[in-house]
Parts: sequence; structure tokens; C-alpha cells
Amino acid sequence: MEIIPAGLLALCIWFTAMCRGAPAAATAIAVMLPFGMLSAFNLPAVGGLSLKASSVCAGLLVGWLAISHLRLRDILLSRQSLSGAHLALIFLSIYLVVSAVINVRIFQGEIEVFSLGRGIERSGKGAIGMLTPLRPGWSNVSQSFYMLLSISFFFAILMIIRRYGFFWIHRALIIVASVHLVLSVLDAIELDALLSLIRTANYALLTHHQVHGFARIIGGFAEPSAFGSFSSTLLGYFALHTFISKSWNSGFLALALGLCVVVSFSSTAYFGSFVVVMFLLFAILRTTFFGQGIQSGFVYIGWLLCVTGLVLLMLNTERVEQVLDSLIFNKASSASGYERGLWARYGFKTFIDTYGLGAGVGSIRSNGWIAVYLGSMGIPGFLCACAFWLQILLQPMKHFLSDEKSAIYIGCKAAVLAAVMMKFASATTPDPGLALMLFAGCICGLRQGADEEFDEEVYLKEGPA
Repeated sequence: MEIIPAGLLALCIWFTAMCRGAPAAATAIAVMLPFGMLSAFNLPAVGGLSLKASSVCAGLLVGWLAISHLRLRDILLSRQSLSGAHLALIFLSIYLVVSAVINVRIFQGEIEVFSLGRGIERSGKGAIGMLTPLRPGWSNVSQSFYMLLSISFFFAILMIIRRYGFFWIHRALIIVASVHLVLSVLDAIELDALLSLIRTANYALLTHHQVHGFARIIGGFAEPSAFGSFSSTLLGYFALHTFISKSWNSGFLALALGLCVVVSFSSTAYFGSFVVVMFLLFAILRTTFFGQGIQSGFVYIGWLLCVTGLVLLMLNTERVEQVLDSLIFNKASSASGYERGLWARYGFKTFIDTYGLGAGVGSIRSNGWIAVYLGSMGIPGFLCACAFWLQILLQPMKHFLSDEKSAIYIGCKAAVLAAVMMKFASATTPDPGLALMLFAGCICGLRQGADEEFDEEVYLKEGPA
């Protein structure tokens, strides 16, 4: 086992935060998310698996909350009901373990897949060179672990919101965005020697990539796509939080995060930001025709952004056209687009070859959540995942939220929608990740908190039945 000094420092910071309570511990984990390549331990004996600092701390938080709640019998025996989202995640957890342990052994050696195993080489054959017979491996263990951790983290966020309230959420996300922007600036000015201290995971590091002369920024992540996707997710939150709360701090962060999306030169990130813009336009139209109207300040900002963008397009017309052709219009015909198309095709082929059961979590590399879920967990896993995300995004709020809660709630919905749509476009594994489950947990926690407050008010007014 290889111990990483920077990862140990992150663990020490988390333990210090834990002494201040669960909200501080959850905030510390969220702040580690921009450090996408910071590992606490590297395990060469387990296929070179890297345990990221954020994942280790999330596991410790989940264990700590589980033990503390088991000791509080009044919480266990109190009135609690499982929602449809809870049940969907529970069934998804059960089937992902079944698929990773049983399905992969049932179909072992019978079909060929694009493997997630680290030892598979391309051998100069492009995407086809990665095709191998299906067999169990450490990727089944690692991917199942990460997915179960993400699901457990969702429930941990629910526990924290239920017990401590929501006040820590926005403050934590401001710190996350600020750290992410600092890492972006460090990468933009090419301080690789400093960033190497936090780029310690056994991932392929894609630095100094360019698109038609434009440098691609990766911040604390391993590649521009991961950096851009994280930026788009945060952009969704702060753009909608700005619109609802009229906060200038959130507006500044939204503008800076939008710039991060642009300099990532990632097709996935651009698609996510497009989803954010559509969500924002819907909110603007709804407010304009059914609300109080839009403050003039936001109109001026919108005009300024449009004029700035038009000027940049006019100054670099040819290069901008080349970038847009490479990343958007001709993406499907590129080598990357061809490879991802093959991954998606074999994901659907695996789904058919396994009779709709899936080859098991961690068994295949595919592209897009539909092909990934069907190929990995078949119909049962796909239906459970769809049920969960539909509950998160479409379940209506039954009771009134305060302005502060409403801004956080709508912002988290925009972040989740952008992240989920990006997953549907380009995810290679079924794991939603800690960042996405953080926003999903905030949505569900605020919704449940409003229901419990309403029930408590009714109880106090009407008394026990």
C-alpha cells in the first residue's frame, strides 16, 4: 500500500472538521471534490486501485453516522417513512451487488466486452484492441464499492439535513466553487509542480492538451472532460441560485464557472451548460409571465455577456469555427466519437447477450447511462435508477419553502439535471459519484424537511388524533 502525504493531510483536516459536527464533516468532503486526482492510498496489489481522499472521508462519515444513529434508539424508533427514491436506491444497491458477484460469473467467458480492467492494453488497435472475454476482476469490486459509497453518501446527507438543517449547504458549495476556481487558475498559469502534489491517483493524466491552439484546463482533475463536467454541475447550481436569490456573490461564481466550462473545451461540459441555459430560460419565462418580473440588473448582465461573446466570435471566427466543428458538429466522426460509439454499441450488445440481466457492475466499459446501465445491470438496475432520478427531479414540492431554501432547492435541481444529462451523454460507468449524490441528497432532504415541518405544524394545531 502506497500512502500519499497530501491524502493524509486531507484526512487530518476531515477529522478536525468532524470534531465540529456532521455538517462540517460533510463540508470538508465536498471541498475535496475539486481535487479529483487526490488519493489517500494507492493499492498496487488491487489492480493499482487508488482510494481518493474524498471517497475515504465519505466512507468514514457514513460509518460514523451509522454508528451514532444505531446508538440513538429514539431516532430508530421515531416516525420515519421510506419514499419511492429511498426504495429505488435500496433495490438498486441489492441488485448491483448481485450483478457484480453472480452475473459476471454466469456469463464468464461467453461474451466479449470492453473491459474496465487496468491491465488491458489497446495494442495499437484502437477501441477494438480493448475487447476481451468477460471475466471477474478487481474492477467489479472497485466499481461496486464506489457505487455503494455514493448511495450511502446520499443517505448520509439526508441524515445531516434532517438533524442539523440546511444552513450549511450553500456555504459549503461556495467554498467548493472557490477552491475549484483556484485550482483552475493554478493550472492555467501552468504551476504543474505545485499541482503534482495533489495529482496522486493512478489515473491517466492529460495535461497540456490543446484544441486548435487553445489550451485545455483540467484543474485538480485528470482530464478536461471531468473538469468541465464538474464545472457545468456547479454552474447549474449557482446560475439558478443567482436568479432566485438575487445574490451577487453567486452571480460572480456562476460567471467564473461558465468561463471554466468554456476553457475545458469539453463536448460533455458544453452540453451540460446548454442544459443549464435551457433550465434558466424556463425559469426566466416562468417568472416573467407568472411572477414579479426580472430585475433590470440581470437584464444588463445578460446583454453584456451576449455582446462579449459576439465580440470574441468576431475576433477569432476561423479558430472558433474549427473548435465548434471539432467539439460539437463533427464530434461523432472523430476518433473519440467513433470509440465511444463502439462502447455504446457493445453495451447494448452485452444487454442482449445477457438476456436483459446485465454483465455486472464493473464488468464493461460503455458510453452513456442507458447503454451502461443496460449492459451492466440490465433491466432491473436500469428501472431502479430511472425510478430514483425521476423521483428526485419530477416529484413536486407539496409545501411552501422559504426564499433561502427555495434558492438552494432550485439550484440543486439545476445541478442534478445538468449532471444527469451529461451522464446520459458520456458516462462510462453507472456510478453517479459523490458530487451528484450530494445535490440529490440536498433536494430530497429539503423536500422531506418541508413535509415534516408541515406535519409538525398540523400536529401542534390539531393535537394527537
